[in-house]
Amino acid sequence: MIHKCLFIGRLGIIAAFLFAAKNVVADGPNASNTLFNGAIASVEGRRQSQEINQQSPEQKSAAQTAPVTSTSATTTAAPATATSATTTAAPATATSATTSTPTAPAVSAVKPAGTATLEGVVPVRPLKVAPSTKEKYGARTTTVVDPPDPPTSVVWMVGSFPPLDSKSVPIAKAPAMDQRGFQFRPCVMAVQIGTPVSFPNKDPMYHSVFSYSAARKFDLGRYRAGEEPDAVVFDKPGTVSLFCEIHEHMRAQIVVVDTPYFVLTDAKGNFTLPKLPSGSHTFHVWLGPKESFEMTVDLKEGATAKVDWSNQAPGGAKPK
Repeated sequence: MIHKCLFIGRLGIIAAFLFAAKNVVADGPNASNTLFNGAIASVEGRRQSQEINQQSPEQKSAAQTAPVTSTSATTTAAPATATSATTTAAPATATSATTSTPTAPAVSAVKPAGTATLEGVVPVRPLKVAPSTKEKYGARTTTVVDPPDPPTSVVWMVGSFPPLDSKSVPIAKAPAMDQRGFQFRPCVMAVQIGTPVSFPNKDPMYHSVFSYSAARKFDLGRYRAGEEPDAVVFDKPGTVSLFCEIHEHMRAQIVVVDTPYFVLTDAKGNFTLPKLPSGSHTFHVWLGPKESFEMTVDLKEGATAKVDWSNQAPGGAKPK
């Protein structure tokens, strides 16, 4: 039986060579190489098949399991590792390095403060208090009306300065014009252009704050405690007179200045204005909506200039 199989195999080899020789003549060298390789592969396959038929069952079982392990190692582990290394790590690093942009430092438009100081005294005009007995809409205050705050004056250095950016002032730190004891407190406030001012109601009744002044016209309407309206930004220089539409006796002034160098005096007119630049400067003294005067002072770096303007008569430029 074995000899018969070997004989049949030899006949197959001879037939393959004859078939290859026939195609060489027809198709040329390239076709002959292809067919020759195919014939060799066919013969090799027949030889391996004969060897397997001669093996014992134990040898056949070992031959079937060995190729499976080798194939698993070469088709899964190696390609997966290579793909992960080339498609993730390198591109991520390159992208991060090329898209980062340096941030430019912020530059402040405000000039650095100096070391000169102006100290002195100015007049303070008595506050005109309106009667508190008249109430609108037939209502009267159910609590005692407290006296208003004592009057003050305002002193500031005249010059050309950039306005304050209202967005740089947090609402929590914005100056507040309270309504407390049925009075505006303080009765005089000074702010730089661009400053937001809040108007909280701290009384047990409604208030309605408004102003018809040219420097800032607004009307907050009626609101009670806990219903504080939005802060008002003062963007023009001048005096803003405040009123309450419900309580006619309530009066106050907000002096809006175009300089960062300003100060409120105390009730006797005393003031101290520090961190001023040296040189010859003009100072504006506000005594009321229709009273003011200006004086010029030479300031020296690191020194305090003392002045007494308590007897100065009003005159000069006046706020609109």
